[in-house]
Amino acid sequence: MSRGVTHKGVVVAASAHNVKVRIDDGNAAGCAACSLHSLCSPLGKSDDSVTILARVHDSLPVNEGERVIVGISDGAQWRAVAIAFSLPCLLMLMIVVAGRFLGFGDDTSALAALIATVLYFGVLYIFRSRLRVSYRWKVIGKA
Repeated sequence: MSRGVTHKGVVVAASAHNVKVRIDDGNAAGCAACSLHSLCSPLGKSDDSVTILARVHDSLPVNEGERVIVGISDGAQWRAVAIAFSLPCLLMLMIVVAGRFLGFGDDTSALAALIATVLYFGVLYIFRSRLRVSYRWKVIGKA
C-alpha cells in the first residue's frame, strides 16, 4: 500500500488476524488535508490518540506492544466517500427530478427524496458488518 493514509501506532491487543492499534504518532497531516477530517479522522480527537481495529496479514505476525504502521488505501477512501456522500446526493436529485417529471409538487418530491435517503442509510446500517470489511485499516509494516 504505497498510497493512502498511514499512521504509526502501538499494538494494544492481538488475535489471529486482527489487532487493536493505538495510533499515537500525533501526525495528522494526512487527515488535515482532507476536507472531511472532522467526520472520520481517527486523530480528530483532542488527545491525538485513538484505538482502532486493524487487519493483519499472516506473513506479518505482530505481538502486543510492538510499533506498527497502519494504513488505508486511496481506493477504499474514495469508495467510502461515494457511499456516504455521493450516492445519497445522486439518489435525492434523481427522486426530486422524477417526482417533478411525474407531476408531483416540490414539497412532495422533496419529502420523497428525504424518505428515500433515510431508507438508504437504513440499508447501509443493516449491512454495516459487510461494509466494515472493505473499509478497515490494515497493518502494512512494523515501525
